[in-house]
Amino acid sequence: EEKVELMERLSKEQAERLALREENLKFAAGVPELPKSLNSKIDKIQKFLTKLKNLKDDVKEPFLEEMNSLNLSRYINEIIEIVSESRLQLKDLSLMIDMCVILHRRYKDFVAALVSSLHKQFQVCTGIPDEAGKALKRRQILKILTELFIKGLINDISKVGKCIKEIIIVDRVKEKERFANNMSVMASYLKQYGEVLFGILSRKQRLLIEFGSYPKFERFSFVNVKQREGLIEVFKKYFTSCCDFMLDEQKLLSEQEEKLEASRKEIDIDKEIEKKYIAMKVLFDKNWATLIQLADSLDVNIPQPIEERLTLVTAKGQSMIEEPSQGGDEKTLFEDETQKCFYRELIELKLPDAVKEESLKPEKKEEAPKTDFPEYKKGNEEWRPFLEDLIKRLPNCLTKEAIDEAAKDFCKVANKHTKKILVKILFNIQRTALPLIPFYARLAATLSKIYKDIGSNLVEALEKAVSYTHLRAHETEADLVCRLPLETK
Repeated sequence: EEKVELMERLSKEQAERLALREENLKFAAGVPELPKSLNSKIDKIQKFLTKLKNLKDDVKEPFLEEMNSLNLSRYINEIIEIVSESRLQLKDLSLMIDMCVILHRRYKDFVAALVSSLHKQFQVCTGIPDEAGKALKRRQILKILTELFIKGLINDISKVGKCIKEIIIVDRVKEKERFANNMSVMASYLKQYGEVLFGILSRKQRLLIEFGSYPKFERFSFVNVKQREGLIEVFKKYFTSCCDFMLDEQKLLSEQEEKLEASRKEIDIDKEIEKKYIAMKVLFDKNWATLIQLADSLDVNIPQPIEERLTLVTAKGQSMIEEPSQGGDEKTLFEDETQKCFYRELIELKLPDAVKEESLKPEKKEEAPKTDFPEYKKGNEEWRPFLEDLIKRLPNCLTKEAIDEAAKDFCKVANKHTKKILVKILFNIQRTALPLIPFYARLAATLSKIYKDIGSNLVEALEKAVSYTHLRAHETEADLVCRLPLETK
């Protein structure tokens, strides 16, 4: 039933999107004459332009209503300049797109002039000195151009492709900072538009469909087959370049790590070396997370040797940092408020959802209180069918609501034995099911609020696995011979 409702909603959204696109494409041939009733007073228009410079989505209706009442034909160039140079938050961009749709239907050549201005601004990023700020600006412009294409204001994908090309051709050696920032831009862009625009299913989306948790929905193709295949090939080559970039960064980080280890052997530790290492490590972790997101968006695997090396560096580096920053910069941790909410806001498990273990053990002389849960007496395994059903459901729990429901259900069968089983399942996640990791982590964190040993046992198992991987990675031939059975030597 939920899948049917979702399919209906997706079909409705696509139909509305295509209807709007077809309507906007008609205005490319020409626009009707402006109504004579429009207001041309300078003071009214200047007030409107001032509001445009400080655009906020929460004033959408009155802003668009005011714009509809004005004759802006003499101020189109000024409006284009404001739109091109604006630095809006992503949540406010929808209002700007709606404004562009109205202007496209009223003023001839508005879109052509706007696209030209956006392309220029994409390259120079006027008034933005730092690379991180420029990356955010390019991300904004790329989103605007993509929405203009989807909504039919422009009908040539090359207008979008021009900006994509500017992002991926950056030299990873000569322009390291810009390359790293562009990785983040592309990862975010493909996550949002990969399926809608190019028909690229993310790994998470594909798994949801395979598990039957999401309907297989055929999207309208905005690009032809040849263009689509060409773009996918370009994205995959770019991903390979990103992997090479991360290997370069891993070498530099390892060199700095060696300097730090050497410094710690001295009487006076060089704080500058330690400070530089921490900064490099934080940046490396951020770029590593971006590479994982990019891999998920393109549904490609990070080559195993590269993944093992980079994962090892990420894990090992934590022990090298003696004084990690408290809390950290959450802007670098989370891409948006939804992701922040997923990791920060956990549900509260209370009775009867969570039953304390003590209450589950009946005392010898007193009769155990009656509950809706099985009694966990020795030899009583009434919980087994319920647990088996829960275990089968876990791989399909690829939404926050589903994994939270699984946490509530586990509380109904929680005992010493079932907790060990759960920890083993969470630890032994398959390489082909990596999208489950965030949801399993949320499950472990939620349950650990009342069952402390779940979190501690899982962390202990992971730490042992990392240590073992590290030892095997640095194992010499002599070490290997020593471990061989005596009869094989």
